[in-house]
Amino acid sequence: MRRIYIILLIIILCVLTGCGTSLLKDEKCDAYLEQSIEAIVAGDKETFQGLFWKEVMESSEINWDEAVSDVIQNWKGSLESYEMTGKNVSVNSKNFDTKTYIQCTYRVVTTEETYNVLIVRVEDKEGLDAMSRFYFEKNYEK
Repeated sequence: MRRIYIILLIIILCVLTGCGTSLLKDEKCDAYLEQSIEAIVAGDKETFQGLFWKEVMESSEINWDEAVSDVIQNWKGSLESYEMTGKNVSVNSKNFDTKTYIQCTYRVVTTEETYNVLIVRVEDKEGLDAMSRFYFEKNYEK
């Protein structure tokens, strides 16, 4: 019975103090989100493409010019606000080359639409920090 009281006390303290909310923060993902939307709204393909990890661009079979054009054409409105709704971190190691992948999901409100946005950024010990994925879909929830 004492354990239940202790667990309840911890839960109440976390709710009142917001413990754990810092786990849903990633300033670098936030910066990639803001820079991406700024470039998309401005129609700046080069800046948007420049945010992506070069290895992803070179190794994928995606037509990047076409993909970026599609994103720019389908995005509606300027950024009003965003809220991180999830974060996942995974580590991939091959031959002592370790990369960390940080997946951040957002609810983004623009002047015209609301979107769910996924950003995956990659980093390593040598200073690599780049976006490896940007995905968005219209949020139909009100």
